Amino acid sequence: MKTFDVEQFNKNKINNRYTYISKDSTKVEQSTWQFGYEETITKQNDFFQVYNKYFKDGTLK
Repeated sequence: MKTFDVEQFNKNKINNRYTYISKDSTKVEQSTWQFGYEETITKQNDFFQVYNKYFKDGTLK
C-alpha cells in the first residue's frame, strides 16, 4: 500500500505545501488538509493527474 512520507514533507514544507519534480520529470504537489495530507501527481506529457489523500499517520485514506 502506498504511504505518505510525513518526515520528508515536514522537513521541506513551506506554508504547509511541498512541491518537487521526481527523477522521471513527474511533478508532485503535497499539502495538508483537515485530517491529514493530500498529494497530486502529474506525469510529464500526461493529461491526467493522480490525487491521493492520506491520514495523519501517512496511510492512504
